[in-house]
Amino acid sequence: MKWVSATIMGAAMLISGAAGAVPYTLMFERDDDAGAGQELVFRSYASYGDLSNNLNATDVFSPINIASNFSTTGLTWDGSRYLLMFERDDDAGAGQELVFRSYTTYENLINNLNGSDFFSPINISANFSTTGLTWDGSRYLLMFERDDDAAAGQELVFRSYATYDDLINNLNGADFFSPINISANFSTTGLTWDGSQYLLMFERDDDVGGGQELAFRSYATYDDLINNLNGSDVFSPINIAGNFSTRGLMALVDWADPPNPVSLPSTLTLLVAACLSALGHAALTRIASPDARP
Repeated sequence: MKWVSATIMGAAMLISGAAGAVPYTLMFERDDDAGAGQELVFRSYASYGDLSNNLNATDVFSPINIASNFSTTGLTWDGSRYLLMFERDDDAGAGQELVFRSYTTYENLINNLNGSDFFSPINISANFSTTGLTWDGSRYLLMFERDDDAAAGQELVFRSYATYDDLINNLNGADFFSPINISANFSTTGLTWDGSQYLLMFERDDDVGGGQELAFRSYATYDDLINNLNGSDVFSPINIAGNFSTRGLMALVDWADPPNPVSLPSTLTLLVAACLSALGHAALTRIASPDARP
């Protein structure tokens, strides 16, 4: 079993190096309310390989002061603006629950300069929460997760909007209930498109050691994402502080010249498939299964 696990990790690292050759930003928020400069952290990585293996990370504590009754729930770059999403912790009416804050530059984002806020008319169901936001070059994707554990097909919703105006005004949204079955002890905490793959981020609800808290699941296409097909999981060695949680994941795609998807060699694809099969009921395989739990 050790050989199988080592082989999978090696294969995963090869995949990491091949896909998503863009910088990433991982966002953490302190679980309890604190003053400005102590609540929000942006961690940057130069590549997906660095992100998935927690290498060469750079942390910046943001001066953003998060209102005590709100939490950050998403982060994306659409080529024109950085969008930071906040959701009210308690259920309220439409127009009072969700806020999009935009910044024109990355420096403005991390230093909280010249931000513009928009209260969204989206009315979030009392038993759901927003857990991710991304722009994939064709659509804005807003991710909702049910607050209580439920069966596959009832836990995760992807809502798509074709334009920024549609997103902030909640116009012409299309909802898709995902067949992804989220483990009872995990939650989704981020979504991004890096020019070659969609990345879905899961965090364990209770605090444990590095390598057991955070998982990244990749999908090559939009159809794969919303239908939970051909997903590939990597457990991250990132050790999340007991009083912080991941709240967003953003790939800094150059939308003027986005990277092309990289096809994996067929031999490597077969190797990964064989290793995953050999793992049987191990944790990595279980979290990837739409019908099982870790």
